[in-house]
Order: sequence, then structure tokens, then C-alpha cells
Amino acid sequence: MSSASFLDKLATRLGVPRENLAFLERWQPFEGGGWETENIATYNPLNTTQSYAGSYGINSVGVQAFPNEDAGVEATAITLQNGYYPNILRTLQTGNVDPKALEPDIRTWGSNSFADFLLGETGIGGTVGVGTPKTDGAWFGNTWIPGSDKSGPPVVGGIWNGITGAWEFGTGVVDSATAAAQTSAAFFARALKALGWLLDPHHWFRLFFILAGGTMIGIGAYLFVRGDNAVSDIENAGKVAALA
Repeated sequence: MSSASFLDKLATRLGVPRENLAFLERWQPFEGGGWETENIATYNPLNTTQSYAGSYGINSVGVQAFPNEDAGVEATAITLQNGYYPNILRTLQTGNVDPKALEPDIRTWGSNSFADFLLGETGIGGTVGVGTPKTDGAWFGNTWIPGSDKSGPPVVGGIWNGITGAWEFGTGVVDSATAAAQTSAAFFARALKALGWLLDPHHWFRLFFILAGGTMIGIGAYLFVRGDNAVSDIENAGKVAALA
């Protein structure tokens, strides 16, 4: 899909030279939103969460899908001008790409992989998007699908990561069903992420602790609520078993 129309309108809306928006074309593959309707983040190339004109969220963090190009351009402009991204705006105004100055703004946006790319911490080739972020994962078209994070404490951190991972997996399934009606590429990208989550043995370990912890909490709650009656229940259960 072509980025030309979207960037032409965005340059006019921001009042900046059109050629300076080439920087956004370098950025877009790390976000993976659609210039047009090529994936479920329609008319939202930088995956803004700013709602506008009938847009709707497509995932748990609120990335929007817009009904038309004008709505996506306006929401992107509102986001860029909300006060959190002065260095990005300065880049679009001057055309001077200063990676160190841009880094904090890019990370505030949430594009850590692109910040790493700009700082030269990843491979850079002649084509936009060939730099591979320093996390486990794989490129699927122009979309980077992160792998699981295997760092952190094995028990406490593992339980928490397991809970959040399970939530992401569940929402990923729902998102995949929605994506299937709009683009097969987005569907398979999410299916690949879900499959990777299921096949990672680290998640089995975390789920074991979640289930074991839940069982212990349930037993403790039962004993706390029933008190002395819990002992009677156990004794009565034993007598019934003996009579049987």
C-alpha cells in the first residue's frame, strides 16, 4: 500500500515540508500499522491510541483503527502535537534526524525497537525495516512479532509474566478472529505469535506455578472460612469412605 497520500495530508496538517516526513516511513515498519487498509490498524501507520471520528480499539492497549484516511491523519497529528513529542516535531520541521535527541520521544511513544535501530544497536541495511530489534522474535511482512521475555525471577517474576502472557495470548486470539475478516496477513501474524507462546516451555513453568498457587490459595480460603467446621467435614468424609 502507498504511503504518499497519507504523508501528503499529514505534512499539510502539521505545516511541515513533505520531504521531511520520510523519517516516518523509516519508523512505520517498527509499528506496523496500516497506511491504508492493508491490516487491522487501518489508516494508522504509527499505531496511535488517539481516538477520532468513529475509530475503535483493536487490541488491549487501545491502538485505533480509523474509518478513513482523513481521520487517521488528524489523530496522528493530534498525537504528535500533544506535547510529549517535541523532538519528533522538530525533526519533521527541520528534516534533521538526530537519533540521541529522538530516542526519549520514540521510547515515550512505545517504539523501543525503533529507538534501538536509530542508535545503531541493531543491524541497519539499505531497506527500511531490515534492522532486527534486540529481542527474540521474527519479521512477518513489515510487522515485528516479539518473542517471549525469558528474564526475571523464576518464581515471582515467572508467575506475573505468566499471568500477563496468558492475557496477551487470550486477547491475541480475539484479535486474530477480528483480523481474519479484514486481512489474512494480520491473522497469520497473530497466530504465529500465539503458537510461539504455546510452544515456549518457560510458559509451561509459569502456568504450573499459577495453577499451584491458585490451588493453595483456594485451600487456604476454605480452611479460613470454615474454621473448625473444616475439620468436621474432613472427618465426616473419612467416615463415609470407611462405610463405603
